[in-house]
Amino acid sequence: MKFQQLIYISFLLPISLFSYGQTFEMGICFNSGNADFYKNVPGVSLGYNLPVKKVYLFTSLQGSFKSNSYSGIAPDLTDGSGYVMKQVEGQMYHIMLRAGIAHKIINSNDAGLSLGIFASFNHFKSNNELHYYYFDMARSEYRDFFSTNKTSKNRFGGGCFLDFELKHIITSNLSLFSRSTFDIIHYDGSLEGNPFFTRRLCNIGFSAGLRYSIVKINHQHCKE
Repeated sequence: MKFQQLIYISFLLPISLFSYGQTFEMGICFNSGNADFYKNVPGVSLGYNLPVKKVYLFTSLQGSFKSNSYSGIAPDLTDGSGYVMKQVEGQMYHIMLRAGIAHKIINSNDAGLSLGIFASFNHFKSNNELHYYYFDMARSEYRDFFSTNKTSKNRFGGGCFLDFELKHIITSNLSLFSRSTFDIIHYDGSLEGNPFFTRRLCNIGFSAGLRYSIVKINHQHCKE
């Protein structure tokens, strides 16, 4: 199944099955991970939530983009007698589709606090100019330069999050939300042997924005 088909199904299926208490959200996000190419990455997100008593199901789509400029140094794994320095200039794109479930720790008429878990499918694309400098123990130097376009599709991940909601902003259907996330993404198992290899991308994220309920939720249900 293609990544685009997963996006359509995750948003349209729950909407077609349920109507009561649905909420839609739009926000900005900020993520940073353990890999050099994924630090301080801004983005935007769209989400859908379906309350079911004291839990809610959710799905979200997040898009991020960053112009990258970074460098790193590591031992040369070919013979172990020298070092490799890498300099990168380029762009990185990331699309993340999340789906999960959350428990409502606090659900009053004015505020809400939820703790949840999720799974994700991830699509990465990068366009980079790479400069490699090789140094051996005799202090001789060799330089290499090339451009590369890399795509990593359908990378699976999972994590947890804490969500805070401040209800009834301007209208009874509009609320503010903020969400802190931690997730681990299986990035690329095909680059083993590369000194800059990233097997798992550990990511901490934050997002905030507006949440809108298409049906006004009866306060009596909030107390159940």
